Amino acid sequence: EARVRMARGLMADTLLRLGMLALGALVMVGFAVSAALRPLERLRTAVEERQPDDLRALPVVQVQRELGPLVRALNHFTERLRGQFERQAQFIAEAAHELRTPLAALKARVELGLRSQQPEEWRQTLESAAQGTDRLTHLANQLLSLARVENGARAIAEGGAQRLDLSQLARELGMAMAPLAYNRGVALALEAEAPVWLKGEPTLLNELLSNLVDNALAHTPTGGNVILRVLAPAVLEVEDDGPGIPEAERERVFERFYRRGVQGSGLGLAIVGEICRAHLAQISLHDGEKGGLKVRVSFIAD
Repeated sequence: EARVRMARGLMADTLLRLGMLALGALVMVGFAVSAALRPLERLRTAVEERQPDDLRALPVVQVQRELGPLVRALNHFTERLRGQFERQAQFIAEAAHELRTPLAALKARVELGLRSQQPEEWRQTLESAAQGTDRLTHLANQLLSLARVENGARAIAEGGAQRLDLSQLARELGMAMAPLAYNRGVALALEAEAPVWLKGEPTLLNELLSNLVDNALAHTPTGGNVILRVLAPAVLEVEDDGPGIPEAERERVFERFYRRGVQGSGLGLAIVGEICRAHLAQISLHDGEKGGLKVRVSFIAD
């Protein structure tokens, strides 16, 4: 019986020691986990306490080496987001400036007509106001087109591109713009026989075709020619026999609101450039065979 009591005492002592060791181990693990999570907690606090417009990079030196890639990825995303916001802010400022001038001119013209007592001057005021309204409508439509380009580019980046026949798109666009060419006294020809396949967003590609053909028609004199051409493997060309564009200006025409004259909004070729970037296509300007301009867009064939 004494031996049994002794064995039980030794067993209880052993269990107590094991319990103390286990408790100590748990405490040490708790301290280790807490120390390991402390930088992550600092990172969470740094993100949580920031203002919505604070897009500065997060400090990488205050986290463990294992968290460095995560912080760098967050900083890369933040940098892209900041660039997007800056481009939007710049675009809004430029658009506001472009709209302010024609609106002010339109208002001044209407006020001048209201002060007149001559019916003929009223008619001239209304005709001038109608022309100004047409220019503003065109500008507003092109501003909306730029917004559509951004949405379409996002859809392409997210895998929303479709397999399309560029020749078919060109034929449909050519038929739609034939009446406009006829009214302007310009011959619009189409060279697109065999199917040419590519991956793209149909709305954006129609916008690209429409802007290129409309730009060519606008700069081609009466009696001139515009050729809409589709070539293998995936090349689009729009050629006219208008005045062309000097080589020194061929890069600048893709800038937003850059005009070579008093007409136009300065957005047509800028929209085309954005659509090309969204499709990873290369656009270039060349001399036409008859001295005009040839615009070539090279897509990635599917």
